[in-house]
Formats: sequence, C-alpha cells, structure tokens
Amino acid sequence: MLPLNCNKGSALALLCQHLSLTLAECMAFGDAMNYREMLSQVGKGFVMGNAMRQLKSALLHLPVIGHCETQAVSHYLNHWMATPHLAYSPEC
Repeated sequence: MLPLNCNKGSALALLCQHLSLTLAECMAFGDAMNYREMLSQVGKGFVMGNAMRQLKSALLHLPVIGHCETQAVSHYLNHWMATPHLAYSPEC
C-alpha cells in the first residue's frame, strides 16, 4: 500500500522541481492505471495502444499511439525529434 498522493505523477513533479523543469515541459507514455496521474499532468501525455481499457476511458483527451510490441514510443520520439511541427500518425 502506498501513501496518499504517492504516484508516478507526484514522483515526476518532485523530479521536475529538482531539475528546475515544469510538468508542462515533460512528455510521458503509459499503458496501465498507475500512469494515469502522470499522463494527465504532463505537457504531452500519450496512451499506448495496448493500454488497459480503463486508462483509455479515463484519458479520452490524450492521443493513443501504437503498441509497445511495435516500439511505438521509439517511433513517436524519432518522429517528434525529426519533425516536431508535423502531426504523428500511429501505426496501430
């Protein structure tokens, strides 16, 4: 059992504070409910194509990218670094 408000989002907030960053400057990817707080707090949150239905339902406003087995995070980051101004079309 974790203490109240102890989650990946609160951990990332502490790391950001230490690094003099804001959560709005961060990007995160997740596929399970323990990513929910973090994904909803960062500037760019992405739900994996293989994510739990509950996570997809809870974060309808976030884009869903490809499956972890197809290296979707790597594909997204390569696209983002090469052409950050262009929309990403996942290979779901």
